Amino acid sequence: MEQLSRRDPHGVAMVEAALILEAGMAENLDHLVVVTCHPEQRIDRLARRLKVDEETAAAEVSRRMAAQLPDEEKVKAADYVIDNPDRWMRRGGRCKKSMQNCGGKPNCSLSPSRS
Repeated sequence: MEQLSRRDPHGVAMVEAALILEAGMAENLDHLVVVTCHPEQRIDRLARRLKVDEETAAAEVSRRMAAQLPDEEKVKAADYVIDNPDRWMRRGGRCKKSMQNCGGKPNCSLSPSRS
């Protein structure tokens, strides 16, 4: 990240990782964007991605979520929150484009969760 910052001090770098808060890495970031969705959506998406039945996906989602902070805690720690009820993040890279278009400061596509 430091190399990227030196190369382009006004650039935007995005890190996608499920355990940023749990690993204590949030302090190394300028902003934290948390993406949430309903548990049923997590199960459905994982079942589709892994091509498994919903029961298998539900067990895996439960296992993964047990290693993470609850969404409520992530939202409290976030600078911005995206409620992702559909595949918004994957549709044409809108999240990345939104962040780039506003110089790293989220625009109306993202809702500030704290000041």
